[in-house]
Amino acid sequence: FPSHDSMVWQFLYEPNLGPINAFLNSIGLDFLTVNWLGSETATLRAIAFTQVWFHTGQMMVVYIAGLQQIPAELYEAAEVDGASRWQQFKSVTWPMALPTTAVVMAYTTIHSFRAFDLVFAMTGGGPNNSSSILVTMIYLTAFNEFRFGYAASQSIFLIVFILALTALQRRILRTRY
Repeated sequence: FPSHDSMVWQFLYEPNLGPINAFLNSIGLDFLTVNWLGSETATLRAIAFTQVWFHTGQMMVVYIAGLQQIPAELYEAAEVDGASRWQQFKSVTWPMALPTTAVVMAYTTIHSFRAFDLVFAMTGGGPNNSSSILVTMIYLTAFNEFRFGYAASQSIFLIVFILALTALQRRILRTRY
């Protein structure tokens, strides 16, 4: 069941032999070493970092594609008008990149709530449910407690919440472009 990616990150986060703690020890920052997946305070942050790492490349490709769609004439006109680089970013790049930002925000929001495989493979929701997210709780409710009706209602809540959050993001960004 564990994906190859989660196995690699489990190795990186391993407290005794993992490269992250070994690196911190080697540069004299041993006070920063922690049992990344065994600590109730560090586990969710470690998984969140892993999730961000997985999707950064995809989102960069989307942003690059979005930035390439901005007409060069707009920058030339701004330069002729005497706009600085910051003014060009503020008045040309950012407004023209808002539709791409909306797509990226919706995608990352949805995938943040769908991180079941990563959480379950790396920690199973532990230690002491400190890395549990709604989707892992739904799974545990259904298949450990056999409360399928309650798990179904949690799933419906999750869908409605994601739809509402995505609609709110779109509404906020739409007022800007």
